[in-house]
Amino acid sequence: MAEKEIKKSVLPYVLFAWAIAGAIIGILLMFRIKPWTPELGVTFSPIRQVYDMVWCLLVFPPLGFYCLYWWSKHPEWLAPRGRYSPGVKYSMVSPYTIVAAAVFAALGVAAGTTTFAGLDLAMLVWAMAMVLFGPFVGYVASGIAYILRMLLGLLPFPVGPVTVGHFFWETFTFAFGGAFYFWLIERTGKRNIQRWVTWVVALNLVHGFSFLSAFFWAMPADAYIPFFIWAWTGYRPGAVIATVIGLIIGEAIVKAIKTRYPTVG
Repeated sequence: MAEKEIKKSVLPYVLFAWAIAGAIIGILLMFRIKPWTPELGVTFSPIRQVYDMVWCLLVFPPLGFYCLYWWSKHPEWLAPRGRYSPGVKYSMVSPYTIVAAAVFAALGVAAGTTTFAGLDLAMLVWAMAMVLFGPFVGYVASGIAYILRMLLGLLPFPVGPVTVGHFFWETFTFAFGGAFYFWLIERTGKRNIQRWVTWVVALNLVHGFSFLSAFFWAMPADAYIPFFIWAWTGYRPGAVIATVIGLIIGEAIVKAIKTRYPTVG
């Protein structure tokens, strides 16, 4: 038991060391390779895809895993909403979370096939998942949806090494969003405009910089600069609005659950 606890206690430090070392290696590699130059070929050339994948594997997996590790230490959040009983052992992986992940993965795939009034409807779905179920469902559902979109030919980039790398920035983003929501709002019990705005802004900044850091390797500067501008001015406003709508729906459901079960989490 003691050995098991020691191993558990060092895990977050290992993950942080991985992320920090990975970021340092990636930045050094960036200045060595200079992906902004045309020397690596056109957008999503095979070599660009490899470097894109390497960057994503260096940085994003440990961050996503840490969000899940942190979440697993809070049994009151592992239980189905409104059903927590002190002393009962709950698991992060359960029929409850697996079914929820499958349902939201299907919704995410369906939402990702279309847009409405410029909104990223998938962000609406992921916001609901994170608010209602936390980082594990956000991570698994977005991962399943990503794989399904790949199989259906719905990803906005070619299938190859880049596909592997981008899986990890996407799943990390929604693990972070779930963990940050529960740390900022659920942990404190403070549901107000200031905290909701903080969560929406943080999620969209992390989402934006995560995918832009990956695409930085995939494009020469003459393609990346206009893409960067579009990502913040063309795509992001619709993503923010969709996040807000998903948050509102999720919070309404949470309120209904808390009204029905007022004395439990």
